[in-house]
Amino acid sequence: MRGFGPPNTPYLSVDTAIDLAVVGPMARSASDLALALDVLAGPDDADAVAYNLAMPRPRHYDLKSFRVLVLDMHPMVPTASSVRSALGKVADRLSSLGTKVGRTSPLLPDLNFVASTFGQLLMSLIGADTMPDAYKQSQAAAASLPDDDSSPSATRLRSMVMSHREWIITDRIRAGVAHQWREFFREWDVVLCPVMPTPAYSA
Repeated sequence: MRGFGPPNTPYLSVDTAIDLAVVGPMARSASDLALALDVLAGPDDADAVAYNLAMPRPRHYDLKSFRVLVLDMHPMVPTASSVRSALGKVADRLSSLGTKVGRTSPLLPDLNFVASTFGQLLMSLIGADTMPDAYKQSQAAAASLPDDDSSPSATRLRSMVMSHREWIITDRIRAGVAHQWREFFREWDVVLCPVMPTPAYSA
């Protein structure tokens, strides 16, 4: 994650610069992905002193042994039919090769709840970079909101100016969501989902 962070932050201290960020390799083949992962995996600089990376072996070596959950819809964001169709073709191909393909699981975290928690932490991060005068205006606007206003716009505004105590509570919720995902991946190996809900547009 070297070099990834918002302006005016140490380019190596990414854990404190933007803790919502994740990075990883992208590739067109599994072999290229493995090569990129070998290059990127593990800590950097001071954290790497006396560190030995020991990646676990793959769970499976053939497609028919994998368990794949397909998510082609999100409760908050409609997915274009063309995107769902393309993902469906991949799922059908995997199924024809003997892969266990599913579309629902009781272990799947509540996607609305996940998005809401992420949104609150993200707006808090954005609020930290707001100019002082604008931040004070946001604080005043948030304080004037009715207590029963739980609309998305009200939630975003409150999140931008949340206290450290409120952030800690929300971050603990995030830790709970992360635990749900760990439990999910005990049963499932892969989640197939669109990276965007619509195809890329051409200029």
